[in-house]
Amino acid sequence: MLAQSKRRKGAQSKKSKRKRERRNRYLRLRYFFEIAETKDPNRRWLKQIVANFLNPDSTKIQYNMDDIVKLLDQALVDITIQPTLLEFEAPTFVCGDIHGQITDLRRIFHICGYPSTKRFLFLGDYVDRGAHSIEVICVLFALRLLFKNNVYLLRGNHELAHINKSYGFMEDINVRWASDLPKAKELYRKFNEVFSFLPLAAVVSNKILCMHGGLSPSLNSLDDIRRLERPITTPKGLAQDILWADPQHGVQGFKHNSMRACSFNFGEKDVEERLKKMGLSKMIRAHQVVQFGWEAFANGRVITVFSASRYQEELYNYAAIIDIQKNLRMEIMMIKPADFEETLNGVVKDELTKDDPQTPSTKSEDEKSLRGKSERGKTFEEKDD
Repeated sequence: MLAQSKRRKGAQSKKSKRKRERRNRYLRLRYFFEIAETKDPNRRWLKQIVANFLNPDSTKIQYNMDDIVKLLDQALVDITIQPTLLEFEAPTFVCGDIHGQITDLRRIFHICGYPSTKRFLFLGDYVDRGAHSIEVICVLFALRLLFKNNVYLLRGNHELAHINKSYGFMEDINVRWASDLPKAKELYRKFNEVFSFLPLAAVVSNKILCMHGGLSPSLNSLDDIRRLERPITTPKGLAQDILWADPQHGVQGFKHNSMRACSFNFGEKDVEERLKKMGLSKMIRAHQVVQFGWEAFANGRVITVFSASRYQEELYNYAAIIDIQKNLRMEIMMIKPADFEETLNGVVKDELTKDDPQTPSTKSEDEKSLRGKSERGKTFEEKDD
């Protein structure tokens, strides 16, 4: 009995300690709002959206539909004046798919810092599959409106209506506002209207091309992207490839992407030729879940980054973020997978994995070599070639 009592007290003590740590972390995050203070009272509701997101005790955040409509109206105005190809200078953090995993988005900001002082580029796929798609996309739109020079949002293939209709986002909205389905349907339509105007690609410091999917046989210069007109509801050709294409070892030329049933697979030689033609040296893309949150292709010229850890219950994949520094040196930060229950509940736990992450013993030597040797993952040196 005494031993059981001690174990019980020990477990309660650990639980209380974790709760205190979460609360203290939340209080530290409030400093973020002091930096973000605005004299415009009409923008305080944006900060409240972010405040609700940062609260570690929040899971399903209660939203007023009128506030979301206002958020989408302002986001639409902001996004429509952005170019199809964003161009800005490093430093920046680059994040891959989030897929409604509020846990990982919270951890990204806790690890990297906040958009009040740090720049972030997100590569799309904010919604679907995860339990908190509405929370994730709302806070990202709010942060974009608050910090326009530090938050950039690209479009992913799950920001297409015919995709998010089938993979969870539409259902999330209908369930959340089941008491007024006509308004819920209009809200869903409005989200996709905003999605249809999202930029498709970005170039960092004139050297690093960033997009959700990949290269296209129709992509010969950056002007090809600049000339794409929005809104895009049913992407074809270059726009489709930017959202859907995948790299594949051993492919010669562009081949039909049979796994996606659309777009192309591209190989190492295609990467070398296209990047050289456009005066670029590297490409960062998302779109594919990878075991350690990132994966190199074509001798490191292409990096896939995926920022949703433990993407499905049976997967124990890491999340990753790419830190592009001012001198274009890159560091990849890997985040340990959260417990699946924590992912569902939006709990922040298990931060940056430093040094040697716990990886499956069956991992091949080739895969091991990809992880690199720096304490935050592999370090790439940017070269003009």
